[in-house]
Amino acid sequence: MARAKDNDFTDSTRRKLRDRVANLCSNPECRRNTVAANLETIDNRTIIGEAAHICAASSGGPRFDNRMSTTDTKSFNNGIWLCSICHKIIDREPETYPVEMLKDWKVKAEEYASQSLGMKYRTDEDIRESQQSLLCKMPLSLINDAISNVHGSVVQTLEVLDNRLKLSTKFDNETTIYKVEPRNDSYVPTINVKDFSNESNIRKYKDLIFHGLDCEIEGDLGFLSDSSLINKLLNDSSINFKKASIKRTNKVSAYLKIPYQDSNINKTVIKINGYLTHGLKTVSFIGGLKRYFKFEVIGMSYAEETVQLNLVN
Repeated sequence: MARAKDNDFTDSTRRKLRDRVANLCSNPECRRNTVAANLETIDNRTIIGEAAHICAASSGGPRFDNRMSTTDTKSFNNGIWLCSICHKIIDREPETYPVEMLKDWKVKAEEYASQSLGMKYRTDEDIRESQQSLLCKMPLSLINDAISNVHGSVVQTLEVLDNRLKLSTKFDNETTIYKVEPRNDSYVPTINVKDFSNESNIRKYKDLIFHGLDCEIEGDLGFLSDSSLINKLLNDSSINFKKASIKRTNKVSAYLKIPYQDSNINKTVIKINGYLTHGLKTVSFIGGLKRYFKFEVIGMSYAEETVQLNLVN
């Protein structure tokens, strides 16, 4: 059912909702600035904030209250200023974000804006200088403990979302790397990739399914999993997703023996260590001689006389 336009906020109410929180999203875990100058013209500005209804403006909407009149529905009291992302989230999950919670957000956002009035906006450089000053005074052992505690807290917080998975994190080259593994073989998470239009990613994904090869995909992708933990990592708006690696777990240590003859007299056998994996269509071998070359046999033939496959016990 389409929302009645009569229940829309007036321009005056929208401005009031926005101004009372100093243009910031009211979600205490967000607090994004929602208004900025449009650098292409002095006559416009860019606004990513929205005046959201706490109780829906029409029947069937999130948190709709049929006891409210039209006046109540479009009043300031029934509005909250949010960034466009948080607005979508609260309306998609109304049970997670009930009326009482949103009203509490609104009150605290106004208090936060009032307490911040006149305070200097801290730039990234200000924050870095403060951190460097603090770290210079700390013993190395405490710095290591602090880093370890941060990673431990992240793991504890996220693992609550899905106790079937084991999470670990590390910081490498200005990037936080999250590693997710099933705690046991009884559960394997499913991940559906949306808008999978990149030809390179499609080829890699086919190699994963058909040949059992590890798959590393890149680009602007959307994911949907049966695990809330994986959904949080892949779709959280605060994480700048750039790359995902999907690795097969059905690896078996193995080696290849390849006969080699460098003259009419000298004969030898080259042993190439690696592992065996399989997909829906083929069995594959990945291995090599360290520091020299990587060797891949995709869809190898057992009938091939020149190649002998041996499993490692």
